This record gives sequence, C-alpha cells and structure tokens, in this order.
Amino acid sequence: MSKLQIAVIGLKGLPAHGGAATVGQKIVDELTDRVQFTIYATANNAEDHLYNGHKQIIIPSFGKGGINTLIYYALSALHVLFFGNYRLVHLHHYSSGFIAPLLSLKCKVITTFHGIPRTTDPKFGRLTNVFLRKNLDW
Repeated sequence: MSKLQIAVIGLKGLPAHGGAATVGQKIVDELTDRVQFTIYATANNAEDHLYNGHKQIIIPSFGKGGINTLIYYALSALHVLFFGNYRLVHLHHYSSGFIAPLLSLKCKVITTFHGIPRTTDPKFGRLTNVFLRKNLDW
C-alpha cells in the first residue's frame, strides 16, 4: 500500500529550531510509517533537502521579516499548485491561512493554529500584518 502524500507549509524546515515547528516535527515523526511528507522549508531554517526520509523543498530567502514570509507562502502555494501531487496540504500557522482558498482548488487543506492570533504581530510591519490578518476573516 502506498503512503499518503501530504505537503506541509509553515514549518520553515526540519529539524525544528523550537517553537511551533517542534509540534510539526512530532506529527511528521509519528506518522512516518503511513505518510510521505513534503515539507516546504525556508533557506534560513532548513539544514538539508531530506529530513528522516521526507523531502524538504527549500524556498529561497528574501531577507528577514514580513515580505520574506509572504514570498515563502506564495511560492510554496504556487509550487503545490503547479508541481505537487498531494492528497492533502497541512498549513502550519495562522499566517499561512491566506493561501488556503487557492490551495483548495487542487486538494484538501487542513490548518493548525497555535495560540490565539494577535491583532498584530511585532515580527511584521504594518502592511504585512494587515495582509496576514485577512485570513482570519475568511
């Protein structure tokens, strides 16, 4: 029996460097026998193109902060739409939610949001905060 193909966007790369990515790593580790994961990682965080037998697609970094985050999510979504063959996409973090409607055109989407989303995130500038908050309105 072939393994279920799942893409994960929002972990930034494995092994985890703390935070919510640790939860995502536990999910990947626990389901390794039944699921083939493809992790969409950032060049700032991924150490290798493979993690525990799972492929990591490393998205180039464009600096730090909000614009880099937006580009990471957009490029990951475009890769899934045009090159991916997944049964399911797992969005890990509320800031990735704005790509869910686009991804749902091709496959099923689930999300994991850790904690209560803030009105603004101090990591991002004003424009990025406005854009990322829109996904909470859907």
